[in-house]
Amino acid sequence: MTHLNISKQRRPHGARRIHPLTGVGLEASPGWAEHRSCRRCWQGGTVLFNIFNSDQPPSVGEMRNYSQDGMYFEAAQSVRPGTPLYLRLLTEPTTPSHRNVTEYCRSISIAEVKWCRIIGDAPNSRFGIGAKFYE
Repeated sequence: MTHLNISKQRRPHGARRIHPLTGVGLEASPGWAEHRSCRRCWQGGTVLFNIFNSDQPPSVGEMRNYSQDGMYFEAAQSVRPGTPLYLRLLTEPTTPSHRNVTEYCRSISIAEVKWCRIIGDAPNSRFGIGAKFYE
């Protein structure tokens, strides 16, 4: 009888866990450092998005914050980093979190996905998506 030694493999310090089906990072509590060039505005709103120049119907996401340079939103499906997205904000922010903030909120834009991370570890977990607007 052969005895199998099954043990958890250890990842090198700083290595990211990757979801086996989607290829996106699995980080329930992110350990990345915040490096922002623009101030973020913490406003919610509904956003429609799809891959730029695709024939696929748009998907629905929930915007959590935005800045002059980009947007963070959550959705039911993942999007690979580097993917260009067409974004359409359905609800405008109503309460600016600082002066002249509404000028940064684009109602329609094209953006590149910079990162996508799963939120939580349940089978029906959502994905957090960071996108940077094209100039």
